[in-house]
Amino acid sequence: MKLYTILLALSLQCSYAQTTDSIAKPVDKLAFNTFLKVYYTFPGASGDNVLNKGNKGTYGFGFEMNLISYHKFYLAGGYEFSGYAVTNAALASNIEHTNVNNYYARLLHQIPVDNTRLNVSPLITVGAVMIHQKTAGKSYGKQRGAAFGVGTDIDFKLTEAVSLFGRARYGFLYNDVTANAQYEKFFSNLNQFNFSLGLKVGVD
Repeated sequence: MKLYTILLALSLQCSYAQTTDSIAKPVDKLAFNTFLKVYYTFPGASGDNVLNKGNKGTYGFGFEMNLISYHKFYLAGGYEFSGYAVTNAALASNIEHTNVNNYYARLLHQIPVDNTRLNVSPLITVGAVMIHQKTAGKSYGKQRGAAFGVGTDIDFKLTEAVSLFGRARYGFLYNDVTANAQYEKFFSNLNQFNFSLGLKVGVD
């Protein structure tokens, strides 16, 4: 929570320090441009894999800080937590909870919708994933790997520096698991389908 507060304060300070001209015109050169997105996530899964067949999404959250912009392209770093409750103990080795931690870089292209306060922004994410299995607060192993995602943000501007946004993102998770060759993909190639709602603070 302290980290969220610090990031939010930093983003507000940076956003209000920008001039009216910078608000009105898109950035036409590579620039350091900070704004913060914080959000609540509704985790999901799809496909023939243990995350979808043996788990059900419960809750999640995330945040990301934009760092660089060029025209209407924005590069950010972020973190997203997705919590799942195990629904099939036989598939999940009698574990009660599966926590998916995504650490990612995000590239977004912002497309303003004419005569509205809306922006539609296709995005891609690339990063690392850590899957943590727990029961009654006790750890029963961590699996690490790579993660890729594609999605779209829709922003609704409340003021020049504050927006509401929604996100749909489909993720491909490739974690390092040792399993029988017949079932290796079932346990190591996972697919997330997450929906998020949140707040954006800062001028883009």
